[in-house]
Amino acid sequence: MTVILSGPEARILGSLVEKAATTPDNYPLSTNALRAACNQISNREPVVDYDDRLIDAVMLDLRQRGLARTVHQAGSRVSKHRHVLHEALGLAPDALAVLAVLLLRGPQTVAELTSRTERYAGGPVGAAGVEAVIGRLATPGADGGLPLVARLPRRVGEREPAPPTSCTTRRRLRPAPGPCWATPPTAPWCRSWRADTPPTRRRW
Repeated sequence: MTVILSGPEARILGSLVEKAATTPDNYPLSTNALRAACNQISNREPVVDYDDRLIDAVMLDLRQRGLARTVHQAGSRVSKHRHVLHEALGLAPDALAVLAVLLLRGPQTVAELTSRTERYAGGPVGAAGVEAVIGRLATPGADGGLPLVARLPRRVGEREPAPPTSCTTRRRLRPAPGPCWATPPTAPWCRSWRADTPPTRRRW
């Protein structure tokens, strides 16, 4: 299965996975809660400012592609949203945790992923657990789909001893004919994150 995600789609899916694992009592999320999750300042790179219209439009697309659902709970007048990545991509909770952190924050070292997935229910245990998850996510799909995660060369100043140590989601992207410049979050993502570009002009 090959899935191409825009910036808003990746942010919304990452936010849904995060809230499902870290605040299950408040999940699924209403449109207002999902907007707040996408726009929050902590644990997000880049910071965005989505409105309800964008959230609803992107959710419609994600539902049509079988990546998310909107549910109507008994006794509630507000529809709520949830992801179904575990069903669509066959991912376990530990893999969902790593993927969500990558979707929300871009390339990170194993040490950073280990620290940032600790609060996820069912997340990987320790650096060894994260490495094991990365190994699974970096394996091409049985259907020929691209890996979900790619390793990047170590950047200057990183302390982890054995490059490559950084990971970035490919989100099962088809190979792009070449890099393209886009200003997130509205333009489609043509490639995986590049951490060496300025915040105002990220290479996708």
